[in-house]
Amino acid sequence: MENSPARCLMEINFRRLNHPVTCCKAAYMAKQACSSAAQQLSSSGLNLKPYLGASYNYLKLDGVKEDNLYGLTVSDVDAHEAKYHAGLRLDAALGNGVAVGGFAEYANKAGSGKPEVQIESNLAAGAKSTYQVETSQSDYAIYGLSFNYTHKNGQWNIFADVAGISDHSDSYQGQVGVKAAF
Repeated sequence: MENSPARCLMEINFRRLNHPVTCCKAAYMAKQACSSAAQQLSSSGLNLKPYLGASYNYLKLDGVKEDNLYGLTVSDVDAHEAKYHAGLRLDAALGNGVAVGGFAEYANKAGSGKPEVQIESNLAAGAKSTYQVETSQSDYAIYGLSFNYTHKNGQWNIFADVAGISDHSDSYQGQVGVKAAF
């Protein structure tokens, strides 16, 4: 029961109540309800997992120089950002190491640099301009579907996810990968 969602609910702080007897009874009832819900989920092959995470993204684009006298030269661009993630996964085991599920995640930008790009004329060396790229929104929510296959020895996992971004109905992302445990 350590990894179950019920564990979070069992640790509710009931000390704010005025009556300690009511407090203990309420805590016991909450614990019983959470235990029952977790047992029903696990016996039906469903697995509910909350998660927290952090990520760091770095992007480097090379500069471009047009090959004619009247063209432009564009500088290199480096961009980076760090994010915190909180989410919830619901997976259903289908057997033979195969599981399908869904997930929802909230991500918030912890920090990022505002990348600069410099544009210069090839004709007049002094004619240049620096543009500071605005970063996108600081937070977003995604939702999606997932597929997982875990090899019987548990060392290999093949996965695929497809997700949509809640603020942009026409934006989707997907990933396919292999994980190895050592």
